[in-house]
Amino acid sequence: LLMMTMMIAMLPAVTMPVSAAILPVYVNGVDIATGDDHTVVCGMGTAAFDINTGTLTLTNATIETPYTDSSDNDYGIYSERNLTIVLAGDESLHIIDIDANNDGGNTGIFVDGDLTITSTAEDAVLQALSYGCKAGTNSYGIYTTRTLTVSNCGVHASSITFNGSEADSYGIYSVGNITISNSSIWASAKKATNISAGI
Repeated sequence: LLMMTMMIAMLPAVTMPVSAAILPVYVNGVDIATGDDHTVVCGMGTAAFDINTGTLTLTNATIETPYTDSSDNDYGIYSERNLTIVLAGDESLHIIDIDANNDGGNTGIFVDGDLTITSTAEDAVLQALSYGCKAGTNSYGIYTTRTLTVSNCGVHASSITFNGSEADSYGIYSVGNITISNSSIWASAKKATNISAGI
């Protein structure tokens, strides 16, 4: 018994694998990162997420149902990780339209990290529209906390703050660099009293 106890004590410790935390990625009001098949219906199209690469493929997608955070801010797409959006399908226009139905701010696309937007479809355009109405709340078409890269597609980002008292409005807001290749960008913002800026 003593010998067996000594042998057990000499065995190396076994470390059980710990699953990495799955960071949320909300699309059309649903956390697509935790869904069984990582696919969400978006109007007549779909959004499909590859959890390993962080790639979100929009196929003929229309996104109009927001994710609302604890501060009552609304988002069409909300990601707490780097995100690559790929436009696919036979429809050229992919729409993210977030209206002013809350007491917080509104953002078409928010990414806490690097955001890349690209396309596998010819002449594809991503349209991110955000409308805010409450005084003191900001509105963004696209907001990324790091860099924005756009390639092989068009991006139309628009933000309107209807009651723009003490508010900011940006078509595109990127904390880091913006890189554009083989693409066209149209960004606009209106009616905020603090700042209204396309980019």
